[in-house]
Amino acid sequence: VTPKHTKHSHFYKKNDMCEEEKMQLAKAQRTKNLLLYLYCFLTTSLVGGTIYGYPALRRQLIHLGSTIPEKKLGAAYTAGAWSVQGGRLVFGILRDRFGTRLIAQVSFLCVICGAFGIAFQSVSNEIALGVNLFLLGLGSGAQLCVQPVAQLFPKNSALFMSGLSGAFQVSGVVYAVLVGIAKKTSEEGELTVAYGGVFAGAVGLMLALAFWTLPKSASFIHEKDLKAAESAENVVDPIDGTFTVHLSGKEQMWTKEYVGLVLWFTVLVTPFQYYVGSIGWHLERLGDDDGTMTNAFAMVYGLAAFLAPVGGMVADTFGLGVTMAFASIAVGSSFFVLELGGASIELEVHSVGLVLYAVGRLIVFAMFFSSIGKMFGYKYYGLLVGWGMFVSAVFSTLQYPLIAIALDGDYAISNYACGVGCLSAVSYCAAMYRWEKEGSTAFDRLKYKKVLV
Repeated sequence: VTPKHTKHSHFYKKNDMCEEEKMQLAKAQRTKNLLLYLYCFLTTSLVGGTIYGYPALRRQLIHLGSTIPEKKLGAAYTAGAWSVQGGRLVFGILRDRFGTRLIAQVSFLCVICGAFGIAFQSVSNEIALGVNLFLLGLGSGAQLCVQPVAQLFPKNSALFMSGLSGAFQVSGVVYAVLVGIAKKTSEEGELTVAYGGVFAGAVGLMLALAFWTLPKSASFIHEKDLKAAESAENVVDPIDGTFTVHLSGKEQMWTKEYVGLVLWFTVLVTPFQYYVGSIGWHLERLGDDDGTMTNAFAMVYGLAAFLAPVGGMVADTFGLGVTMAFASIAVGSSFFVLELGGASIELEVHSVGLVLYAVGRLIVFAMFFSSIGKMFGYKYYGLLVGWGMFVSAVFSTLQYPLIAIALDGDYAISNYACGVGCLSAVSYCAAMYRWEKEGSTAFDRLKYKKVLV
């Protein structure tokens, strides 16, 4: 063997070792990313949308002798549902400004305060119930903080974002689980043990783990990669003498794509809130005297989370527009099932409507969050999601008059209005489909612009 050949052999051997080390490092980093995603999933499952398990809590309060009138129970639920939506604006802006870890922990503290409040309040105090549900609803701030973890999986961002929406759906089962725990204790201590002990303790554990898991900054991208991306934006184009900069959050908010997305989401959110706030009463009207179907709703709502990856894969394969249209139609149909069937069919048949609602709602939230990430990136993710949630929260207060109309006996008006509203949202889905057909760079104009030197 010649010395030259030996030298080349050492070079290739060294090069192979470098490639192997890179593969090992990449594998280790992916494992770390998946563990971080698991923490984010569990966090969202615990506090993201706990308020939507309200039907189970409502029955528990009635069982414990609550004398709060049905309309005031609906008002307390409205306060909690509003904080889930509206509170995200504050948490989104704070996340962008102060980072992920700190603001997520603030959200956890709000939930713990709400849990202790429910644990020790009087079951007939509607004001305390409204305040405590409002605090529990602020757990959605933690979900907003951890959602950008999807940045770590750019090739399957819709899939991983949909997974977190599935976790949000799972959190709606928390009340049903707590009711089960409560029944194993004395009646006097039901709320104290379930909410002040088990639930508050679990949230406290997540708060502590955040010190080791969540990044201090607003981005989940590693600092060196983030700096490389930012430096790439400032490279001058030698042809036209311009350089690329990221659009400001304000500029992104005034694009027709963002305004349309928020309108689509807002039109759907009010029916969502009305359905959860009134489904227990509707099922009792249809003959659910022992609460079997109400409990079934909680289970269906949570089990729908298993379809979240399917929704994400459909969005990654066929596009956001197609998936959004399916979700809008599914949710709208649930109101027609609830109304058109009436008392003339078996109660169990209404499980079809429960499934349509749970699956459709899951996908709507997943597509809203995925659309913001895909179209606008994650630099101002908290601001854009927060404003969308706030606008939808303002209009979602219409759920209370809708609930009141239903309780007064005119439930057909509320149900038909919600069903038609959901179906009308399909028009935006068609626009989204057309934009996506422009190609993989269709949304670059919503993230960057060229500026003369």
